Amino acid sequence: MKKKIVTLKVKSFKYSLLVIDGFLGSGKTLIAPIISSYQNSQNQSISYDFENVIIFNYLKKVDNKTASVFLKLITEENLFNYEIGRKLNLREFDHTGPKYNPKINEDLKKIKTDNEKKVLKKINHQNKVLNLVSHKTFLNYEILKKTYNNNFLLLICVRHPVFLFRHYFNFYKNLKSTPKDFTVNIMHKKIKLPWFYKEILNKTSSRLGDNLINLLFFLQKKIKLLKNEKKIKIINFEEFVVNPKKFLKKIEKELSLKKNQTLLTKILRDSGIPRKKINYGTTHVDYALKKTEPKNKQIYLRELKFIKKNISKKSQKLLSKLIKNYNSEWPSLFKYYE
Repeated sequence: MKKKIVTLKVKSFKYSLLVIDGFLGSGKTLIAPIISSYQNSQNQSISYDFENVIIFNYLKKVDNKTASVFLKLITEENLFNYEIGRKLNLREFDHTGPKYNPKINEDLKKIKTDNEKKVLKKINHQNKVLNLVSHKTFLNYEILKKTYNNNFLLLICVRHPVFLFRHYFNFYKNLKSTPKDFTVNIMHKKIKLPWFYKEILNKTSSRLGDNLINLLFFLQKKIKLLKNEKKIKIINFEEFVVNPKKFLKKIEKELSLKKNQTLLTKILRDSGIPRKKINYGTTHVDYALKKTEPKNKQIYLRELKFIKKNISKKSQKLLSKLIKNYNSEWPSLFKYYE
């Protein structure tokens, strides 16, 4: 007779889980520190343990019950460790580090304070928001729903595909076989592919550009299927950078976030939003566009030319469909450039 798995904790913390996910270059690093500015939200963090449990469950290597137990333990441990200063990232150049942490001065005090008893009391009487940034875990949304019921919110960040392609192309071209890559991979015809290619393995080839177009099309389709889920909110980059308040109001309500208006105003200003033009803004990551220019159409046509140069004619047809679908779902000024 098999023994049932039970959680190791006697009592669970009172908290809400926020998962910020979506495409590379779609605005996760813009949104995460903004949420971190709220009084009851922790600073953004990344948990590869959290992601890997979701990934291995998606790949059917870990069953649902086991995955749920692990996820609950991981999120509660992350919540507690951060509150006592154990998870504080002090590396200046990381996106979860002090430069992007609106409450860094408050968090630094935790390091020199023996406050575990206070923290336990605080966590159990306040609805803290654990703010996790993840990478394509939305593909296994079902395990989040099974594990956290209604006590979570998944934000999926999307962006016009013409502006996503170079992010992916440069990232995976530069990644190659570096030991820095901690992505779970799967082997297909002696080719190593990231785990999120699982459902489109038959459409892959040795050409990076063609693989990326198929990937973006697949991910877009998956997100569209999730758009009506109660615990999901989709944030399109083009609208968010121009009108962030529209989205923030919905997130505040869903997570009962307590606003620190002074801090919120500061982080919005530092992030360069709201913007007058969509592509005005800072380059946050080294695989992004190296330069932003004032003319949206000029940038759009430049990126489109780059894409077509790196994909086959067959993939160009899929690219047109990808763009058409995005313009239909999340229309912006870019729809007029086709």
